[in-house]
Amino acid sequence: ATPQILSGLPTGLVVEYFLTNNDALLQQNPLPNNYTNVTAVEQIIYARIVNSPDCFGITPIKLKITDFSPSNFQDETVYICNGNPKRIAVANGFSSYQWSNGDLTNYTSISTAGNYTITVTNSLGCQATKKFIAVNSGTATITSVDVIDFSGSENSILINYTGIGDYEFSIDGVHYQNSPQFYNVAEGSYLIYIRDINGCGFPTPTKVFVLDYPRFFTPNGDSFNDFWTIKNSAKYPNMTIYVFNRYGKLLTQVNPRGSGWDGTYNGQPIPADDYWFSIIINNDRIIKGHFALLR
Repeated sequence: ATPQILSGLPTGLVVEYFLTNNDALLQQNPLPNNYTNVTAVEQIIYARIVNSPDCFGITPIKLKITDFSPSNFQDETVYICNGNPKRIAVANGFSSYQWSNGDLTNYTSISTAGNYTITVTNSLGCQATKKFIAVNSGTATITSVDVIDFSGSENSILINYTGIGDYEFSIDGVHYQNSPQFYNVAEGSYLIYIRDINGCGFPTPTKVFVLDYPRFFTPNGDSFNDFWTIKNSAKYPNMTIYVFNRYGKLLTQVNPRGSGWDGTYNGQPIPADDYWFSIIINNDRIIKGHFALLR
């Protein structure tokens, strides 16, 4: 307050502060220069401006508490995606700005993780500081997908990936979960998605197939379950499918790209019974099981 009081006055004046006007007149109980108000919000103290023992003036000084709490000035976490520069900012309208990296505008650009602060000053000289916590994140890379199939309710998909972000996983692009493991997966084709929950995008979806076999079929000409086949088997050009009776006699080799087995042998319908199959994929994977023919 002293520079404001002495502004425009002759040099050599001394300013002292007192709690009451009477203390200022009697020049008793002076206040320290670093004084904290004792009356909330607003308080009047008194300045004695001294030129000589017999030449002085007294003026009231108003101490007013101004609340300066800008909105959205709580600590904020931001994410730097794949090392690309990130713009962080606060609102316009303050008198001055000072970033911890030296910038003097309401925004700055960052590209490395760490803590960044900005101090703003309003027209009254009050200051407020906001901290930005910058964290690295990025798009994931799908390295492989492990599929367990031909297992009914135990079919599963495990997504293997690398990346520095926090990710969610989906096999339909709609429903996401925190785990890369999916259980009880029905047969069919799936698109594998990984998205960064911090908004750093996702890689191109990967297509996989979960195979399974029908546990029964009913070749009665009603257009429902009339053929026994492996869905999506045409996606595996090296797949071979054999069907046997309970005595191990080969009844047919099912064409993976055809409609399937119609329940006949040498053109004649065979009786309802359990039948066995052997599937060979890429000459190195063999799946065996059995199913029921119902009439």
